[in-house]
Amino acid sequence: MSASTMRIRLPQLVIGIALIALGTVFVLINLGVLEGESVWMYWPTLLIAIGTSRLLSDRGNGQPGSGFWILVIGIWLQISLIHAFGLGFKSSWPLLVIAWGISLLWRSPINHSKWHLERGHTHGE
Repeated sequence: MSASTMRIRLPQLVIGIALIALGTVFVLINLGVLEGESVWMYWPTLLIAIGTSRLLSDRGNGQPGSGFWILVIGIWLQISLIHAFGLGFKSSWPLLVIAWGISLLWRSPINHSKWHLERGHTHGE
């Protein structure tokens, strides 16, 4: 399987798994096994799945793209909604600042070995 084929199928796999999970949750709510109100606290997992899918499909270009931010926002919302690590909306916003810094470093030319090779540098220098 070629790399381009893998790039196409991996996002489909992530989205497919997310849809199966979502459908299963709705069936369990309809059967009375799960409470609908408590399940809605986990809606950001859809953003996490979409962001992961986009991030994996954009892997080849070395840039985080929109997938990174969809994933970050999904994780931030999920942490804030369920108060993971004792964090709520008021206390978790610095995570977005950290993510912004990561995205800037990710885009920096020093992060890409291609940048060094194009300028005649080797990894040993």
